[in-house]
Amino acid sequence: MRAILRHICISFVIVGATLGLTLGSASGHDLAENRLSLVLRDDTHIALTFFIDYPKALQQTLEPKRTYSEFLLMYSALPKSDFQQAIVKAHTIFSTQTIIRLSNGEPLVITAWRWPDAASTQSVLQQKVMQSIVAGNDHKHDIATEVQASATAQRKIDEITLVLPKALGSVLVISYKPKQTQLPSTATALKIKF
Repeated sequence: MRAILRHICISFVIVGATLGLTLGSASGHDLAENRLSLVLRDDTHIALTFFIDYPKALQQTLEPKRTYSEFLLMYSALPKSDFQQAIVKAHTIFSTQTIIRLSNGEPLVITAWRWPDAASTQSVLQQKVMQSIVAGNDHKHDIATEVQASATAQRKIDEITLVLPKALGSVLVISYKPKQTQLPSTATALKIKF
């Protein structure tokens, strides 16, 4: 099976090299930056919502020494079961490297991770390879992938320290505690102050 995979990957590389096509990793059309939104709810619950360049994060997590092009070619051709194992490994690494500590240094357990499924992820990688073969360096805008998780403390959260996986590179972190106001059915308008 490994020999077949190696043959497929080598074939992709040869075809790409022969046609002069490249899989670009960073261009003006790629995602501007990864983002993380941290929302404090009920003083003890933090909702985390990542918007990331998921294929690039996978490459940086699983194969940081390979080029992005090599990663795309190799992982787009993996058998489904092998790709599933790789995705589980990446998610485990990513989730263990994402750390939230309270002001007293106590770590919060981050749970309820929601990731894209392996089949759709591999399909995205395959589409990126095909797009590169057809369009070369003319990349379309990538859409950020949403990943969610949450953390709950036993006491009020007033401050945290956040550590993120290096695989994400630069991350724009947006944090806030929403202010909620109910608009009664008898009211026609609501003043909102920022």
